[in-house]
Amino acid sequence: MFRNYLKIAVRSLLKRKVFTFINVFGLAIAIAVSLLLFSTALREFSFDNFHENGNALHAIYFFESGPNGVDRSTNLPIPLVPELLEEVAGIEQATRIQNSGANVEIDDQLLSLSVDYVDEGYFEMFDYEVLEGKAGELLSDKSAIVLSERSAKRLFGDHKAVGEMLKLTDSRGTKSYLVSAVVADYPDNSLLRFGALARMENAHGYDTDNWNNYNHSGYVKLSKGSDRESIEEQLQTYTSKQFEEEIADLKRDGGVADARGDVFALRLHPLRTLRFANHIGGVNAINQVFPIVLIAIGLFILAIACINFVNLTLGSSITRSTEVGLRKVFGARRQQLMGQFWGETLLIILIGALFGLMLVQWVLPSYNALFRNNITIGSPYVWSSLLIILFLTGLAAGTYPAWVLSRFQAAQVLKRELRIQKSGWLRNLLVIVQFVLSILLICSTLVINQQIKYLRNKPLGFNKEQVLSIPIGREVEGRKALELLRSKMAAYPEVLSMSACSRNLGLGRDGSTYTSVVGFEQDDRVIDTYWIGVDYDYVETLELELLEGRPFDRQQERISDTTRAVLINESMAKQLGGGAVAGTILQTDPRSEVVGVVRDFNFQPLTQEIESATFAIDAGFDLTYILVKMADHNIPVTMNRLESAWAEIAPRTDFRASFLDENTDRLYVQEDRMSTIFSIGSLLTILLSCLGLFAIAVMTILQRTKEIGIRKVLGASVSNIVRMLSVDILRLVLIAGLIAIPLAWLAMSRWLQDFYYRIDMPWWVFLLGLFLAMFIAFVTVSFQSIRAALANPIKALKHE
Repeated sequence: MFRNYLKIAVRSLLKRKVFTFINVFGLAIAIAVSLLLFSTALREFSFDNFHENGNALHAIYFFESGPNGVDRSTNLPIPLVPELLEEVAGIEQATRIQNSGANVEIDDQLLSLSVDYVDEGYFEMFDYEVLEGKAGELLSDKSAIVLSERSAKRLFGDHKAVGEMLKLTDSRGTKSYLVSAVVADYPDNSLLRFGALARMENAHGYDTDNWNNYNHSGYVKLSKGSDRESIEEQLQTYTSKQFEEEIADLKRDGGVADARGDVFALRLHPLRTLRFANHIGGVNAINQVFPIVLIAIGLFILAIACINFVNLTLGSSITRSTEVGLRKVFGARRQQLMGQFWGETLLIILIGALFGLMLVQWVLPSYNALFRNNITIGSPYVWSSLLIILFLTGLAAGTYPAWVLSRFQAAQVLKRELRIQKSGWLRNLLVIVQFVLSILLICSTLVINQQIKYLRNKPLGFNKEQVLSIPIGREVEGRKALELLRSKMAAYPEVLSMSACSRNLGLGRDGSTYTSVVGFEQDDRVIDTYWIGVDYDYVETLELELLEGRPFDRQQERISDTTRAVLINESMAKQLGGGAVAGTILQTDPRSEVVGVVRDFNFQPLTQEIESATFAIDAGFDLTYILVKMADHNIPVTMNRLESAWAEIAPRTDFRASFLDENTDRLYVQEDRMSTIFSIGSLLTILLSCLGLFAIAVMTILQRTKEIGIRKVLGASVSNIVRMLSVDILRLVLIAGLIAIPLAWLAMSRWLQDFYYRIDMPWWVFLLGLFLAMFIAFVTVSFQSIRAALANPIKALKHE
């Protein structure tokens, strides 16, 4: 029987080649796109789920509700985590993690290495496969270092790494380490990434008594029977004692307690959801809306493809009514007919899935590059998504058509008395759903593109054009590298000015970011400010606007500029009380004098408000980026000269320069991805919706063939017939627009809340989205309608 059903299914599909092609094409596109989107979403939701004790692992962060709002940060002081391990019941294990880096000299090559400094119990909390070395002795010695598989291969090739000595050079100097183990590379879906691990005691600034140096993150493992709520209650008691002064200062300055009654607290966040903790500073997190949007768009496209399948199947139901009637006369039961039609549906879905997988394999390299993923066709994310998609598609696309086709009555069919409604409520509902999704995506795409355009074009308060940012690396000390480059480029007038800083503007090609916040008490108030190390000509190179005082003066060689002078921005001046603040002595350690105030500029992404910043020529801060302002002519020649000069200054350090406008663009990679996804989603939903409208037009014209012939005989023009056949569809699209526009407005309003600097919602994008949908719908339906209107009315009147 199965073989018989298969033959009938194949014959039926071959008989209706056009409809079969449209179904397979639509399903292949929908399955491929939803497969990629679902796989990406599953990957995001699976971050750090591979640790055996993942449910017990939590990140520690500070909660601070100050007068200017709530701040959450994972930066902790050195003594905190060991003290929590001793004093808080229910914390079984804990580790600190300080991200850093160093240079390693191998065979006269200077290679950079990402080094994290951790406590000995790191590998007792987190699960990594040990490839070389003894699992229980990974970091038992303070001079031991553990390499990732990738780092070991990079440094030693195929040779055994355990037992080898490594000399690591960083800002503190050179130290030798013994490789004690090699562990398998961290999974792609992990926030805890490293090239090498060493003991925390070797970290820069390590001081067991220093509570003022917030330079690392911390994680705890809760014991069995403990939960986050009970631990946080203990942390509340601990914080009220250990940070009594900080709490008092916050309350004095106008800090507002949250619902728990805290203005300052230590709290925990589960590791398995840390990927979405973008409200906590110091976490490489994304907005949880992103994977949810991926799933939603995938479901939208899949739903539209299923709706198309239903409409195409019902559109051709008249041609199969005789087949159903004859099979019933010969004894076929309704369950058998439903099985046959459902089998045909599954066959089309499987063919579509096959072509969809081929399409996925083709676009996967480009897709991985866009999302910085490492998804393969054999990934569990892909196959899990495929099973979900096949189930949803088979259920959605197969049930209703099989039910409708199998319910035809044999007597009505054979007597030619079968009547199919011109416009059923379900068909209309499906069309409305299709275009609600299409218009929703079109409007969202237009809003996202407007916001990204705004981010790209908004003045940032500094010159980002023709200003080059050069990562210095660790081969040469920052200030020395700057002076050498100044000397070598002094003869070229194309180089207008040069400076350096400890914090890049935007995100450079090295992908590194650095943040330092200094807190001190000034006039009985706590002041928090970003502290940025700079050099002379910083104001001139970035063309910052000086509001008060003077910049750092290299020409007059003021010694005080390198020891105690600072520049501040407007936001910092407001914290100091506003007004004329030049000459103010800051109660830092050591004390500093404000010599100038610059207008606020966006040294942070536009998702954040401009915060207070202090700029100092401070020998205690490494200069990590050289800034070069160039003339707008002969840029390629100037770049070549800079690269040649850099090769002489730091021959073993790559020249990874990038322009500041490129750097600021990199800050909005996720928004670019959102825009790309919505744009592609909009195009696909419109394309698939047009296929659905084509099916409806075919079905409508088949049902009204005689009516069209009679109207033409009675003098109806082509335009009258096209209008008659199109008006019902356009009415449905208009209803869909009235539903979709409020939904799009709510969704985009919510999305824009993540940006401190954002556009006002443009009203015209919603009307444009509706107009585009109606225009495309009209063109699609008109194409088939015109063919019907131009047909010979004699043939139409003979049609049965």
